Amino acid sequence: MLGFLRSLTIRNTYNRQLILTTDGATLGLDWFNGCDADGDLHPSVPVLLVCHGINGGSHEGYAKWVCAAAAARGWRAVVLNYRGCNGLPFTAPRGYAATLSHDVFTAVYSVRARFPTAPLLAVGYSLGGLKLTKYLAEADAGLHLPPPGQPKLFSGSGLAAAAIVSSPVSLGRSAEKLGNTRSLNFMYNLAVAYKLREHLAEHRDDIAAHSKFDVDSALAAWTMTEIEELGLPASFGFADRHQYYDAASSLDYIPAIATPTLLLLAEDDPFLG
Repeated sequence: MLGFLRSLTIRNTYNRQLILTTDGATLGLDWFNGCDADGDLHPSVPVLLVCHGINGGSHEGYAKWVCAAAAARGWRAVVLNYRGCNGLPFTAPRGYAATLSHDVFTAVYSVRARFPTAPLLAVGYSLGGLKLTKYLAEADAGLHLPPPGQPKLFSGSGLAAAAIVSSPVSLGRSAEKLGNTRSLNFMYNLAVAYKLREHLAEHRDDIAAHSKFDVDSALAAWTMTEIEELGLPASFGFADRHQYYDAASSLDYIPAIATPTLLLLAEDDPFLG
């Protein structure tokens, strides 16, 4: 409820730029108050790329306010909306997941192509932090390359700096904490599962057409563990939820990051693994 109310404390508009991934997924770059258009901002002013949390988007209060903070400094700001999120169509076999770091590369590549002389910074929240952390480690190791026929625009991550905010570093440990029915943390489990069911319901037919995931059973589930046990990780190519946790967790990626990066976590964060 507080998150929803926070989204009402700021009024703004976005210009949406649609971009496609190599597997055909549609992503949305929402430019804060149309800052990508020709105007008062010089092409070389810094750009902030925002990666939202689970089932979120540019409409979230935290996304709006961090964009406003960047704009107050004279920067451009843009929010990356994931596959099927915030009104985007479901156009690929896979939905969004913490492991799909190539989607972050697609956004970085697009922004760098439009503003090649501008320093690009990024911030990731929660699941967006997982995606950004994985991208940073992989890109700094040279693992992300442009599609065939496209020029190489940058080396490494292409980012001047990054920040990871309130993002779990060990999904397995986080799942244990959130799955404890005797703890208040269990309320967050139910809340995240509710948000995920919303996404599944919106794209039910598309998900069913592209995978063997039992969407109807998942819509009847109450917790994240139940939804995952029904085969959600398998729809992303993983054997089970534990393999997905291992692939998405930040702990193994953090040591490989060369881009200057700030990790901001609270000790009492229920999602902190």
